[in-house]
Amino acid sequence: PLVRASGWGTDAEYLRETERRHLLLCQVESKTAVEQVDGILGVEGVDGIFVGPLDLSASLGHIGQTQHPEVKEALLRVETAARRHPAKVLAGFAGGRPAGEMFAAGYRLVAGAVDLGLLRDAA
Repeated sequence: PLVRASGWGTDAEYLRETERRHLLLCQVESKTAVEQVDGILGVEGVDGIFVGPLDLSASLGHIGQTQHPEVKEALLRVETAARRHPAKVLAGFAGGRPAGEMFAAGYRLVAGAVDLGLLRDAA
């Protein structure tokens, strides 16, 4: 394809190497996604999942309440499912949770900032 990542078509290896070079994470930020997390993790070509506790809390009716029992239970369900798929990446936004705790729970990538927050704080 004629895209910047392929050097505008000059990188002959791009198509062959693109799958190896890219990480495909599905966002788990809704009740439905939590219910289907094992199926999502089982899809060939999906490298893992990214959990957004703030959006998940909103989807569950507890906007911004990442420590609400229902939200915590949903996160535990996702983390438990991820352990059943050790070859997949579990990633997420810290959302006030200590990164060390998340790594101990099996996360391999932890985001500590939200793009909108970074833009707001920089203004």
